[in-house]
Amino acid sequence: MNVHSWLLNPKRSYADGVELLKSLKPKDAMFFASVQNPSPDSYHFRFLVSKLQNESRKMAQQPAKIQEVSNIRIIDVPTKPATGSKTDKELSARFADHPLIDVRELPENLQSDFQTIKGLSREIARLHTMLKAATTDDERKSLLESLKESEAKQKELWASLDKWQADRKLPVVEPEKVNEKKIAEQALARARRIDTLKINISRATRELEKVTGKKAESRKEKIAAWEVELKGLENEQ
Repeated sequence: MNVHSWLLNPKRSYADGVELLKSLKPKDAMFFASVQNPSPDSYHFRFLVSKLQNESRKMAQQPAKIQEVSNIRIIDVPTKPATGSKTDKELSARFADHPLIDVRELPENLQSDFQTIKGLSREIARLHTMLKAATTDDERKSLLESLKESEAKQKELWASLDKWQADRKLPVVEPEKVNEKKIAEQALARARRIDTLKINISRATRELEKVTGKKAESRKEKIAAWEVELKGLENEQ
């Protein structure tokens, strides 16, 4: 199990998600480990999904160091230079939840969407922090509504990027459908040919007792050819 497969699994378990987060961010996982089996629509479960979605999108970046923790694939993403300058490699951000994509390949509007997604990730993290520190129901309600709006917007933007990626892929050639009627007709024709060959071989073998010379040689050649054809048809059954 890895982060991507957990996120795609509609029956994902909270406990598995916590274990995945422990392998990525042990300190963050402490908050989630304090709760046992919350429902999928609970605050803790939704927050865990958001955390792992953000981690998933960071896990395919540049020529990075890859390690294995149990059966979970982790990629250590290089940090930006202290000067704040950006190299070509650092501009080459990548998505983690489908085949690697250079963000510079995106159309201009989708590049803007990608930057918005990054900003929303920071906003969602800020709202989560505020929500944990909230002391009144009204405050929590207001923050939760803002959180839902930001998450919905982020999901919408990711969907547009995923669609662009899907549209770029070559169409999948569907395998030819099995024509059962045609197969049955071919089987019947093969069975009839087998019966005909057996009759011909039997008749020609009996005739060998009555002919000699060239006629006998001709019969033998036909019998040999029929036997080869018969063996091939019988092997196809």
